[in-house]
Amino acid sequence: MKKLTTILFQYKIFPVLMFLVSTGLGILVITQNILIADFLAKIIRHQFQGLWIVLFILLGVLLLRATV
Repeated sequence: MKKLTTILFQYKIFPVLMFLVSTGLGILVITQNILIADFLAKIIRHQFQGLWIVLFILLGVLLLRATV
């Protein structure tokens, strides 16, 4: 039992890192969905001002999500 406890404490950073990465990916997915909805709403309302900004931010979020 003592051996299992020492092994557990050696690898206790991995669940913490997995939690942080999962939380980060969740935030990126939520941000991506909000930006897609904003982009589509601007297209439907024919408001092309600021459309490029939303599009580039969306592209950045998509790239971040693909690399993480």
